[in-house]
Amino acid sequence: MRIECESFPQASHAVASGSYAAVLPKLASVDLPRDRFAMIDSPLFKPLGRDIHIVWNPRIIRLRSVSVAVRDWMETHLRFP
Repeated sequence: MRIECESFPQASHAVASGSYAAVLPKLASVDLPRDRFAMIDSPLFKPLGRDIHIVWNPRIIRLRSVSVAVRDWMETHLRFP
């Protein structure tokens, strides 16, 4: 049986049904119960990795002053080695 999905959340839901298998990003693993599914890390997938950037529009700070606190929290806590 085969299925086509347009996004990894769709593929993750298909895998969760127990009827399908998929190659998913690590982010998708949080939605799959660890007692039923395994995550296999392979060096073959390394080229598929990508950087993620948080882009901030300074105009938001002028419109919503609380945005400064959100920006500062994100800058402090969302750093990856």
